[in-house]
Amino acid sequence: MVWDRTVLQWSNEIYRVIIQWVLETHGAVTPVVIETGPAVLTLWLADDVICGSHWSLAKPQQEYAQSVDWTTCLAALKSDNQIKLQQQGTVFFRRVWQSLSTIPPGQTISYGELARELDSSPRAIAMACRRNPFPGIIPCHRVVAASGIGGFMGQRSGEWIALKKSLLAYEAKHANH
Repeated sequence: MVWDRTVLQWSNEIYRVIIQWVLETHGAVTPVVIETGPAVLTLWLADDVICGSHWSLAKPQQEYAQSVDWTTCLAALKSDNQIKLQQQGTVFFRRVWQSLSTIPPGQTISYGELARELDSSPRAIAMACRRNPFPGIIPCHRVVAASGIGGFMGQRSGEWIALKKSLLAYEAKHANH
């Protein structure tokens, strides 16, 4: 794959869309809050390009951001089954993020398995997951340790691990629907 083009497209089976990596964005960046149940996902948008996303366990102030549901947000961002993401990270990180996006909902892969597929190391895969600028869109939560749940959002225990377990359970329950 060529990563230095203005737009790079690849198939994302999770949302059944094509993701375009966009080098530059124009316009003001606006936060949009998506309530998902156990947590809140905030997207930062510049027009129709997602510049980043972030999970939080507490709901932000309503005056800070517009609140929408995930389906409405995806419908607004998609055109011709495409979502635009601002290109970030190293070539290696983008390669890992691309692989993460092919893991179907309700399924997981270990850091070691993904490392073997990408001819890398489990620690490098974990670092790419931790630096994922698009959690909730690029599903880093679907990567687990060989002997357990693994880490999430830079943590190995606590509320973030509870969120990871919750996201995986939700996806497993709804994967075939």
